[in-house]
Amino acid sequence: VDVPYRLAHLLLNPDVRQKYAAIIIDMPPRLSLGSINALTASHYFVVPTGLDKLASEAVAQFLSQMKAIKKDMGLSLDLAGIAGMLSQVEELGGTEPAIFDDLAVTSQIWREGSDLRFLQTIPRRAAFSKAAGEDFAILLASADGQKARDVFHPLAEQICAKIKLDDWR
Repeated sequence: VDVPYRLAHLLLNPDVRQKYAAIIIDMPPRLSLGSINALTASHYFVVPTGLDKLASEAVAQFLSQMKAIKKDMGLSLDLAGIAGMLSQVEELGGTEPAIFDDLAVTSQIWREGSDLRFLQTIPRRAAFSKAAGEDFAILLASADGQKARDVFHPLAEQICAKIKLDDWR
């Protein structure tokens, strides 16, 4: 199996597909061999972005690149949505609502006439930042005792609804 398709070959094996409803691959936003493997093995992707000007502006460039990669490689890949991450508080504040609104326009790079944002955003938590590269944030509890699973669950529900994955628990 050609190197860029090895992960797809493994994950699309009938035994693996029967055992798992979904497999989530967290990949960096750069095109490494591992990223190409992840893309060829994927049906959907989610674009997480901070709700600040710099991070949200990078989404447009990323979506344009993904659209070109999809075409060039003939991938059956679709954008499940754009997820606002690391908001300053539970309710969006400051410049965050305007940036979140701009993402609706940005999402049309992928599919004209569509708002591909997930309405659920993920607030900033120190525990999530500490987990980066070391642990799975969803398994942690924050200093106030709130389980990360409770924070991520509404977004997971929206993602599963978007990709029509009913039985994901």
